[in-house]
Amino acid sequence: MKKLLSIVAAVLLIGLAYYGEKPLLTQNSLPEMEAFYNESLHLDQMSADSVENYIIKVKGFTIIKPNAKYDPLYSSIKENIKKKTNKDYFIY
Repeated sequence: MKKLLSIVAAVLLIGLAYYGEKPLLTQNSLPEMEAFYNESLHLDQMSADSVENYIIKVKGFTIIKPNAKYDPLYSSIKENIKKKTNKDYFIY
């Protein structure tokens, strides 16, 4: 019984190691999040008021569509905002 259990555990570990290299489920970005990301790349060229309006727009979108927080680009958008403003606006 112990031998069978250890064989099953070994097979599971090998399987997890193999799938750990690539995501099991890939998610495409929402078109809105792609637009937000592209806009976030140019935050350094925006005025402070424009950046504030952009942050409000992104926060509003994530409130309306909470699943947007799980978008692959969400963390990059947050980092670009943080680089520009030196603040973390996304602590809720």
